[in-house]
Amino acid sequence: MSYDALGEGKLPKPGDVIMLNSFNWVEWESTMSAYLKMHRVWNVVRETKGLDKPDPARAGLSPAEVAEEIRKLALWEKADESAQGCIEFSTELAYRTIYKEIDENKLTAREMWKQAFAKLGKRDVFRVSQSFDKLINMKFDRKKDLAPQISKLKELRRLSTTV
Repeated sequence: MSYDALGEGKLPKPGDVIMLNSFNWVEWESTMSAYLKMHRVWNVVRETKGLDKPDPARAGLSPAEVAEEIRKLALWEKADESAQGCIEFSTELAYRTIYKEIDENKLTAREMWKQAFAKLGKRDVFRVSQSFDKLINMKFDRKKDLAPQISKLKELRRLSTTV
């Protein structure tokens, strides 16, 4: 993907994506990354070789290269701003304060994504993996009523596949 293709999409509307909270990182991450890809701003969130934030102040650039870096930076900043808006818009209001903890000079969509995972994602991934482990290790006792055991199995399956 080139810088010229960044940000060719619309911002989400209510209901387009699920709202991130402390219990649904796994599902939100999958949905949101697809949404950002669809709107051509995912490359500013993930670490994509060749599509990092352009730096016109980099040493050794010719005037023409500086001009090209400035052009790319404007495109990158527009895409990053769109991605930031999508990420914040799809985070439940009570959890949006996690983004305020990022140094304003370092605030990018990539940093917002990392912060969301650090504050909300690790806990949810752990919850899903625990439920999955319980599901795998569950044993039926043939001497007892199977109905409650099957109910427990269904609940563990539901918890471990909430993605």
